[in-house]
Amino acid sequence: MLISIDGFHAIDLANCTATGSCPNIERLADHGSTYNNASTTKPSDSFPGLLAQVTGGTSKTTGVFYDDSYDRTFFAAGTNCTGTPGTEMNYAEPLDTDLHQIDGGVPAALTGLNSAVAINSANLVEQLANGKCSPVWPHNIVRANTIFDVIHAHHLRTAWSDKHPAYDIINGNDPDSQPSNGRAPMLMISSRPKSTPI
Repeated sequence: MLISIDGFHAIDLANCTATGSCPNIERLADHGSTYNNASTTKPSDSFPGLLAQVTGGTSKTTGVFYDDSYDRTFFAAGTNCTGTPGTEMNYAEPLDTDLHQIDGGVPAALTGLNSAVAINSANLVEQLANGKCSPVWPHNIVRANTIFDVIHAHHLRTAWSDKHPAYDIINGNDPDSQPSNGRAPMLMISSRPKSTPI
């Protein structure tokens, strides 16, 4: 089980256990490992931080530095890969079908097998690969295997809950885990090879 608490520091754990205000976390800490000399990723944000935990890689390894970044090879959403490549990639709430709904505008995002069904593919940047223009899903941009890739390769099931559908990023490129409203997984063209499984 992996539990990631955004902004939770070692001192926060020490303080809440000293006061008895976090008994459940304290019980988990008693049966787990504490890494007192751990350091956050650079940059320190939820996407590179979570990917470090699920890939074991740095931002340089995963290719993901932030949820709002720029790629010189992708095309803006809705351009059908025409014009000059190079566009902002904002893999956060702006991908949702409806920004004002907790389920991203698609109820199945909360009740189905993949919250990424709430991503509106028309909001995704595009990539030209093998002469075909395809949307670039969050899981497509990761250049390293995730623990979810490894688990799925062994035909086991996983579950994950997070703050918005763009956390499809941790799914990896396993075809069986992709959203039902998405196209078939695409081949990422990169000069860097994919890492070996964890």
